[in-house]
Amino acid sequence: MQNLKKIVLLLCALFLLSFQQNKIKRIVVVAYREPELMYGNIKQVIELRPDRKPKGDKPQLVPYDTTLFDRMGDPIRTTMGGKGYSVLGYIIRYDTKYDSSKRRVQTTVYTETKTIYSFDNDDSVIKREEPGPTQPLSSTLYSYNSVGEISSYKEYDYYNVLRSTATFEYDLNGFLDHRSYNGNYPSITYKYLSFDAVGNWTKRIKISNRGGIDTVTRKITYY
Repeated sequence: MQNLKKIVLLLCALFLLSFQQNKIKRIVVVAYREPELMYGNIKQVIELRPDRKPKGDKPQLVPYDTTLFDRMGDPIRTTMGGKGYSVLGYIIRYDTKYDSSKRRVQTTVYTETKTIYSFDNDDSVIKREEPGPTQPLSSTLYSYNSVGEISSYKEYDYYNVLRSTATFEYDLNGFLDHRSYNGNYPSITYKYLSFDAVGNWTKRIKISNRGGIDTVTRKITYY
């Protein structure tokens, strides 16, 4: 029975892979997340998590944050605040700039601070910076593997001293499978439980090597 289950999961993965190759795909930059591959012309993503203050025995799923996208596939606004998580209605804004060929050049994320992501001509994010009065407070440089996936990054502090590094591994669908950090950060493994018709994951479990488990469910709508 276990072997049959593995075969079914492998066939599903291969189907998704062939299906996604003909779909719009884009590296999406959203606040408090690593850059992520997503498919299709996305309009809205709602992340749901178990209610931390349930009224009954079984926690209900409540919105943790909601992100709206423009027709170019870039985020416009994230509304934070799910019951028991954060201040309801906190707004994160995005400003994306394009060149004359409509390629992304830069996305600025406005949270408590300002974070700037820079892109190359292949639409790959290459740098993340938190600008300061005279020089960046921190900067992160991304590296890629042979198939265009982020393979690692190096983060530098205000004095341009290396502060942390991370490496990334992916599954057959191009979704993040494992993330390893140096120093005191935990390593993370990801398990995907469901996908929508376009090929984006709709339920994922994040498992820390220090014992923490986080389950996220997503509702995605498209233009």
